[in-house]
Amino acid sequence: MAKDRVPPVTVLPPAPATEEAEAPLAMIELLRRFSDFRYLWLGTIFTQAGQWILNVSLGWLMLVLTDSPFWVGLVGFFGGVPMLLVAVPAGVILDRYDRRKILIWCQVGLALIGVMLSALAILNIAQPWHLLVGAFLNGGGMALNNAARQTMVPGMVSRINLASAIALNTAGQNASRIVGPSIAGVIIGFVGVGGAFVFQAFMLGIALFLTFSLAITPAASKAAPVIRGGLLDGFRYVRQSPVLMDLTLLAAIPMLFVFPYLQLLPVFARDILNTGPSGMGILMAVSGVGAVTGGLLSAPAAKLRRKGMFLLLTTIAYGVVVVTFAYSERVVLSGAMIFTGSLVGSAYMSLNNTLLHLNVTDDVRGRVTGVYMITFGLMPLGGLPMGLAAEIWGAPFAVAAGAVISSILTTILAVRSKRLRAL
Repeated sequence: MAKDRVPPVTVLPPAPATEEAEAPLAMIELLRRFSDFRYLWLGTIFTQAGQWILNVSLGWLMLVLTDSPFWVGLVGFFGGVPMLLVAVPAGVILDRYDRRKILIWCQVGLALIGVMLSALAILNIAQPWHLLVGAFLNGGGMALNNAARQTMVPGMVSRINLASAIALNTAGQNASRIVGPSIAGVIIGFVGVGGAFVFQAFMLGIALFLTFSLAITPAASKAAPVIRGGLLDGFRYVRQSPVLMDLTLLAAIPMLFVFPYLQLLPVFARDILNTGPSGMGILMAVSGVGAVTGGLLSAPAAKLRRKGMFLLLTTIAYGVVVVTFAYSERVVLSGAMIFTGSLVGSAYMSLNNTLLHLNVTDDVRGRVTGVYMITFGLMPLGGLPMGLAAEIWGAPFAVAAGAVISSILTTILAVRSKRLRAL
């Protein structure tokens, strides 16, 4: 598609006075009033909980098969990289075709992957390469699934309630980080990893049923009857809008340099805090609780007048909190810092996501979301150099260095971007 055929994307004007005068609904009321959003939200929770069960099960089975931490990390890498490859084509697809049908086929495909992995595990014929392929295919399906769910939310609620809807979505996804690993551990302990894969497929079946229950409007299901555009259009739209470009950069910086520290929690639990596997589980649960809290707090933050400045300061503070965690040798302080870090990180990501959707029109929402979703694929890429640095100089230095780099780059962005500061 020629470059001159791509219309520029500009910051959307304020909503009409009649809409802005409307008071935003409470979160519980939002779920009651908008039934389609309620079904989508519940489906997201079941899908994400199933995804965490799959991740834990894949890692456990890979450890049993290879007795190698490297292979365990590799299966996580294979699961995360597809986000980089699929996100942009997914955005084009979501702008051209019915988003509800795409979501249905995603759920079917993900469930089939779970069934195949469960068969390999139950029959005791799984090989490491099977798990890598399964993780890669699942990662691609989840990339399309997550993008579809994000693009459908703005068409299901009124604009004044969008911040609360995204906050609820974020809180639901992070709540699954608490429930999913716990369920996986219990099932693996009682019936084995094959049973965990079966249960994951069952949860995806529930999400599929909820997706079939949607009776959504054309705005949520499809941007327009006919959408033309090329694979790179999302990049062009983002590049032509300074606000969208800066919001995307602000999402990418911590995702690349800070968020990978969560992959090193086993190292901190075993070698620094001396708490063992049980301590690691507690740290993961504390992280999940903090992330849920941060997601819920992002809705009130969206009412602030200087949202952009608040977002920038929050992102800088995130790096400071993670540096404190990195050098803590006390369990209580480490738990407090990981709770605070997850709270701040979740709040900043949710608010960033809200501002992105408020500043883009629906005819290009899928393609812009596809570009934005690439940032989520940066976490496994950032995990590789952070893991290597931890191997050479130790985990505290590796984590702290990434957090400092993130805060410095965010400060530079804050100084450079007047638009973002005034957003």
